[in-house]
Amino acid sequence: MPPKELPTAETTEKPPKKRSRFKVIMLAVGLLLLFGAGGGAGYWWLYLRPNATGLAGLFGSSETAQQASSTGAASSASGSEASGSSRQTSSSTGNGGSNQQQGNQAARSVQKPVPLPQFTVNLADPPGNRYLKIGMEVEFNTPESAKEVQDQIARVRDAIILLLSSKTVQQLSSAEGKVMLKNEVASRLNQVLGASRVVRVYFTDFVIQ
Repeated sequence: MPPKELPTAETTEKPPKKRSRFKVIMLAVGLLLLFGAGGGAGYWWLYLRPNATGLAGLFGSSETAQQASSTGAASSASGSEASGSSRQTSSSTGNGGSNQQQGNQAARSVQKPVPLPQFTVNLADPPGNRYLKIGMEVEFNTPESAKEVQDQIARVRDAIILLLSSKTVQQLSSAEGKVMLKNEVASRLNQVLGASRVVRVYFTDFVIQ
């Protein structure tokens, strides 16, 4: 039998070469993973974590924080001043409106009440023997209205006599009835004058017999 051939040195050295190449590949992969993990952690620290400031946080971070704090304080102060100014403006506007309204009421009430002629009329009760004697003074919103009433006194008397003679004793006995009569007298006078000139009607005499 021919002798078996022994493995040569070239044949025995191939497996170690393969193992060494595998080790190099694994070492390169490990280094890549290590660098990748370190880079990811650094990116999270600079940009993704809460209160991250990026690269600016590495240089002059205290100065940036001071500037941010100063900006926030200035914004807060500006908001407070604007709120105070708004409240002062609102208060001034409200006071101005109230003063103007009081001025209008005072100007409307300075007119001296004008007396009307006394009226004596039969009331509308069925027997026909009850009558009303009434005296009135009227407050107008303009001084010219008093002269207009005197110029149209016939129309004024006619309108008021027709109104009074349509009332009954029961309608005029209560306080509500008297107040309603004042409003109706004012309405008749405004119709005669052609505008809303009557401010208030006063009864100076009121007798039912």
